[in-house]
Amino acid sequence: PIRDALDELVFFSLDSSLSRFLPVERSSIPEDAFSECAELSGDELRRQLFRITGINYKSIPYTTARRIIFTQVDNHNNVVEDLYTARQLRITDTLPDASDVNIEHTWPQSLGAVGVAKSDMHHLFPCDSKANNVRANYPFGTVPASSVTWSVAGSKYANGTFEPRDQVKGDVARAMFYFAVRYEKSVDSRQEETLRAWNTMDPPDQDELTRMQNVSSFQNNSNPFVLHPEFIDRIQDF
Repeated sequence: PIRDALDELVFFSLDSSLSRFLPVERSSIPEDAFSECAELSGDELRRQLFRITGINYKSIPYTTARRIIFTQVDNHNNVVEDLYTARQLRITDTLPDASDVNIEHTWPQSLGAVGVAKSDMHHLFPCDSKANNVRANYPFGTVPASSVTWSVAGSKYANGTFEPRDQVKGDVARAMFYFAVRYEKSVDSRQEETLRAWNTMDPPDQDELTRMQNVSSFQNNSNPFVLHPEFIDRIQDF
């Protein structure tokens, strides 16, 4: 915790007030950063995406990433929306209590989102703490209506499977596939099949693209699957 606090102080040392962030600027990563991947597929494509997403990547302390998410990346006119329940909170400079609203690691920390990966904002989202606890580290999948034991705003849980609401299914899928490529992890086959379907069902919209670009302005890398969701179909096995 002390090291994180020192890192955060250094990270924002150029901001004299230390209470507000510098304006979000468009990512320095050009939109054609993945143009060299146009003809690639399979493991070759995956290796190139791993290489490109790691070029000039800027690791940010987790405490700093959390603050950026709540006050910049996912803050729209001082309103932040929870990923799973669509709950909206008014947030200015004061961060919410973690017992009320927290950060969702779409790729769970217990399954490998540690170290640098823990604070990679391409897979982090604001999340109601109760919904966050329900999801825990369970895999994403389709939850049959007959077996639902928890449900809010379309997000559901039952028998060790968590299903996010339709509006964010694609966002979750692309975050998961990004993590798998960026950190060389594997997605189990059952979950992968569902995530592929969600990528097709809920393609990237302008909000997701803008969020990705805002994250890029801090981390200096992009999620290739937001810019090129078709890449997912050209990688046979995540």
